[in-house]
Amino acid sequence: MKAWTLEYRPKKIIELHHQPVREQLLGFLKAGKIPQVLLFAGPKGIGKTSASRIIAAVLNDKKNQKIVQATYFQSAKNPKPLNEPDTTDPFIQKIFAGNSFVVQELDAASNRGINEIRALKERITLPPIEGSMAVYILDEAHMLTAPAFNALLKMMEEPPRHVVFILATTELNKIPETIISRCQVLRFSKASREEILQALRPIIKSQNIKIDTDTLNKIADLADGSFRDAVKFLEQLSLNQKSETQNINLAL
Repeated sequence: MKAWTLEYRPKKIIELHHQPVREQLLGFLKAGKIPQVLLFAGPKGIGKTSASRIIAAVLNDKKNQKIVQATYFQSAKNPKPLNEPDTTDPFIQKIFAGNSFVVQELDAASNRGINEIRALKERITLPPIEGSMAVYILDEAHMLTAPAFNALLKMMEEPPRHVVFILATTELNKIPETIISRCQVLRFSKASREEILQALRPIIKSQNIKIDTDTLNKIADLADGSFRDAVKFLEQLSLNQKSETQNINLAL
């Protein structure tokens, strides 16, 4: 049985609960092109990884392949709008499950040196075996060393046509300005109480949870702006409810 944080992870841009980021990404869809170098900056648990996988799914969805070929490989000047991913497609499901090589996640905290970035440079020259576009996610990008940043900068200036870079960081102030200037920056701020409640309501309905308003508000407040933590708290309280065979009305 999947953890709720995985089961209820957004799989379409329209499902992202963070409104500013959602609107910016929808703008990319309408324009028919997602920038090849993105920087996602914001706290943990707010949707940076979910948004990254959705981007990979969009770029590799069968419905979008003619648009992707025209935009990224033929330099079309007026691309048609991109479609949201088909979540019933087995290949798209592999992307969301983390089982597709079109998404490559690199933890910069433990792969922070120039040798790792040089190895990445060799990897990105090869197009993906399946799909059209490879998405490379560098998590905790602020942990890279200065030489590694310099090596990464050269790749970002002229990425291969089949590659999208997504740098994710919780500390934007530690990213060099030279890197930031090459990126399309999307700022993920802490979620508001209402955004968290909107994220939780479909789960409550799906799981048939009985929960009072005060407790639900407490979950949203305890989550401190993190969608992931809010879903974890809700799942734990649901387990408590089932074990005690009573409504959730616990002091948090």
